[in-house]
Amino acid sequence: MKSITEDKFISIIIPMFNSEETISRTIDSILAQTYKNFEIIIVNDGSTDNSKEIVESYKKSYKNIILINDKNFGPSHARNIGIKKSKYDYIMFIDADDTIEKTCLTDMVKYLDDYDLVISGFTRILSNKKITYVPKLNSNNTEEFLIKNHIFWSPCFKLFNKNLISNYFDESLVISEDLKFWVYNAKNFNRFKYIEKSYYNYYLNFQSSTALKRYGTYEEKSLDEMIKLTNVCSVPQYIKQYFLDNYFEYKYRIKKLKLNSEYIKYKNKYNKVAKRYYYDVLKSNLSLKIKIKNIIKYRLNYLFNIIKK
Repeated sequence: MKSITEDKFISIIIPMFNSEETISRTIDSILAQTYKNFEIIIVNDGSTDNSKEIVESYKKSYKNIILINDKNFGPSHARNIGIKKSKYDYIMFIDADDTIEKTCLTDMVKYLDDYDLVISGFTRILSNKKITYVPKLNSNNTEEFLIKNHIFWSPCFKLFNKNLISNYFDESLVISEDLKFWVYNAKNFNRFKYIEKSYYNYYLNFQSSTALKRYGTYEEKSLDEMIKLTNVCSVPQYIKQYFLDNYFEYKYRIKKLKLNSEYIKYKNKYNKVAKRYYYDVLKSNLSLKIKIKNIIKYRLNYLFNIIKK
């Protein structure tokens, strides 16, 4: 590993939508970094609260904060805008309600001379409860590592060379867009460094949880996209398993909400795919624990429904 240099400049991209209660916390955590060579690009995704005014107040004191105001096209569009507007070769994504630890940039940037992608662990925070995710390295292949460890599909808690991005975020998706981004880009990052330490704080807000949403085209497009991605990914068994996890979850949620007409349409469309993937996963190299979970869900669905209740 080479010694840390001060010649690496970073563009930190933040998509922001109605984040007046959290954006200051996010910006403050970046400004407190021990490594100072960065710009902060905040893409205002059509906020209707005071988020814009809060960022503008920061801009008066910090010249390295850039605010881009746009219409509400979603986080994928905002991230793409941020990539295109970034001045520097190295980028990091942070969500507008999250924070990074004080030495995050210092500890990650020192690997950029030898690696194309630097990944860290992260911590999920709900109220006062914290759960840190720092799994052991289980693959030296970038695509396999990212897809196998689906918690790493997020573009956050990563520092990477934007010049190696061959496919931007799919702006037509609001679910699975992160997965698609890495399926098409991971192979470009042949050299990655995984730091077994948490530098990113991911704040959960269950008031907007998907558990509260009605089934609709978002879920359908997500499952459709997973089917397509199994044909281009080198480790499709992990995506097939994720398809099954989502399929059973959506299926349960639709039953619970008693959306009978939508449920029947949904079931007819995906049941054959789920059955095929179920047998594919049983024959794959995935763990016995995962396979048993699938058997309970698929063969003993009534038990799964009781457990979910």
